[in-house]
Amino acid sequence: MQLNSKETDDFLVSGTAFYDAKGIPLAVNYSPNWFGLDVSFATSLNHREWNKTQLAKSLEWAKKNNKLKGEKFALNGEFLESSDDAWDNLILETKSKDAVFKSIRQLEKRGEKSPSRGLLFVGRPGTGKTKTGRVMLNEADSTFIWVSSRDFRRPDPLKALSLAFSMARDLAPSVLFIEDVDTWLHGVAVDLLKTELDGVRQNTGMITVLTSNFPEKLPDALLDRPGRFHHVIDFVLPGKAERREMIEKWAGDVDEETMEDLIEKTDGFSGSHMKELVDFAKLIMDDDEVEIGEALLRSLQRLMEQKELIDQIRASKEDKG
Repeated sequence: MQLNSKETDDFLVSGTAFYDAKGIPLAVNYSPNWFGLDVSFATSLNHREWNKTQLAKSLEWAKKNNKLKGEKFALNGEFLESSDDAWDNLILETKSKDAVFKSIRQLEKRGEKSPSRGLLFVGRPGTGKTKTGRVMLNEADSTFIWVSSRDFRRPDPLKALSLAFSMARDLAPSVLFIEDVDTWLHGVAVDLLKTELDGVRQNTGMITVLTSNFPEKLPDALLDRPGRFHHVIDFVLPGKAERREMIEKWAGDVDEETMEDLIEKTDGFSGSHMKELVDFAKLIMDDDEVEIGEALLRSLQRLMEQKELIDQIRASKEDKG
């Protein structure tokens, strides 16, 4: 059984074990479920008070010695590996980057006593919301829980959402990163999320981040509450300065004439498109043995042709619709 990213152990997960607890006959039943293990103690009626006390002590011990504290993992139980994403290569508007950076540093500085914060990341796909989450995962010296839409297939969204917030509280200091809420948030899940977020104000040691590609789909009941989100960060398409920085950081030295041409022709590109531009250029550079500037121009031509084809497919679908 995987206890955390480094430790494993063997133990009973389904069945009943019998013990002699200093002269008291004790049966402990273990039953697995999606959330972990259900554990129950059984003793004689004469030892019921001992039973209650021992169960409370066991629960307290389990919380204090939780093997997941400080770990980075998805709600489905998958442990997440670090990547090369860091503050230095996160290209965002300064005020947005500062808001995220300061939230993480405050959590590191004050730990479990840090005032809890709510952040809302909004913006079109590919503008950096997920990448910022990966940077937070790598840079935060705390528990990090990543929740995505696939975590709501089993169990249902209500149980999964309750589990996520419960674990974040138990494992504080923690970051709870809930991705693409607009894909599953509806009905009673809205009320539960409101309740959990409002509870964050009374808890400590937590940063809760929600991301949305389509914030216009989010209900007003979630958005219209002072203090629910300390920062609402709009991830916009990169401007000229940001696109230049992306090319310089990811591709290296490019002559100024080529750079100006690339910046002009990539207007409207998302950060993901810019990354694809550079990654494909590096492949061209190796395959065709050309300089990076020429490789970038060829890569851009390929992306533009691809975009034109996609636009044609979309137009055809609209005509048929």
